[in-house]
Amino acid sequence: MAKNGTLGLPAVDMVLRTNEAASNAASHAGQKVVNLSITEAQWPLFQKAVAVTVEVRTDDGSGAGVVLSPDGLILTAYHVIRGAKWVRVRRCSLHRRDKRIVRRGSYLADVIVIDRRADIALLKLRRPPKGLRGCRLGDANALSLKAPLYRVGRDKVPLAAGYLMAVGKFKGVNEFEIGMPNAPGASGGPVFDEQGRVVAIALRGNFDTKLPPSSFAIPINTVATRLFRDAAVRKLLGEQ
Repeated sequence: MAKNGTLGLPAVDMVLRTNEAASNAASHAGQKVVNLSITEAQWPLFQKAVAVTVEVRTDDGSGAGVVLSPDGLILTAYHVIRGAKWVRVRRCSLHRRDKRIVRRGSYLADVIVIDRRADIALLKLRRPPKGLRGCRLGDANALSLKAPLYRVGRDKVPLAAGYLMAVGKFKGVNEFEIGMPNAPGASGGPVFDEQGRVVAIALRGNFDTKLPPSSFAIPINTVATRLFRDAAVRKLLGEQ
């Protein structure tokens, strides 16, 4: 978890320079996009991606999450909210003119389901704001190695893009290794495919400076199997 920072957004043909350059871009209202190249045609996709991403704040730190439904279901990483006395969620939007992600609002949330082993948690906003939109879920099983992937999070890298490096397991749970930068604060953020569908949730990064940057994420299909099998969750999502 990160104590301070802003949310980051994925881009399709971004040019990642250095983590150091990205870390110098923080501002109070958002995080300036200074280390990426984004085409005009890509902005609608990125705006939609950011619109379903949220900042998850607790009394001990903060991370990211993704909106699952208009009635306020939020998916995040369990360690982001572990031991929290309170949880608040802030909405996000992409400011097109100066290319930063802006946070707004503050909504109390309850933790309704957790999976410690998989490091995922489901939150429910007590009073969901009007106009809240849920994300589109993709099929993580359909991804092939080297498939382009893009992350929205909350860390020193304002925008993150990469590709699927490997598929494996961590503590017996399915996991993606993705070739993209990560840093504390990205946890719980959604990983998107090229169609803007959520295919994974970011959990942690590889911080070995001797190796290329990489991130680890739980596939959304695994989330569905483990978390959404709960009858209460299915009811909240309006499933039969």
